[in-house]
Amino acid sequence: MNDFTVRLDREGHAAVVVIAGRLDGNTSGTFNRFLVEHLTEDDVAIVLDVTGLEFISSAGLREFMMLLKRLDKQKARPAIFGVGTTVGLALEIAGFDVLFDRAKDRASAIKAVDRSAPSKPGLLGRLLHRT
Repeated sequence: MNDFTVRLDREGHAAVVVIAGRLDGNTSGTFNRFLVEHLTEDDVAIVLDVTGLEFISSAGLREFMMLLKRLDKQKARPAIFGVGTTVGLALEIAGFDVLFDRAKDRASAIKAVDRSAPSKPGLLGRLLHRT
């Protein structure tokens, strides 16, 4: 039995995808459907919380690559934190370790991606851009 779970937490502009269990050929479709159903085109500040991720296979890495490609089109780079030894080794071997902003914790990861989040204009900006 595979106890894979995924959920989405929103904090400010950041969409934090919390992944736990095994991300492999049996669960990668579930992960893909979750991302399609829960992330919008406006979600560019993405954080992956892999604290509970025990294992990732090539199928799971493929899903990470699809997310990276989507964000690259938007000139965004996701952050990742909670990388354990097994998952970290898989990311390193695949060359993915340099494609994510690695953070030590959730707050650092959110801060890293918030730089790429669209900011709302201040009062002056709203006044100047009235139509």
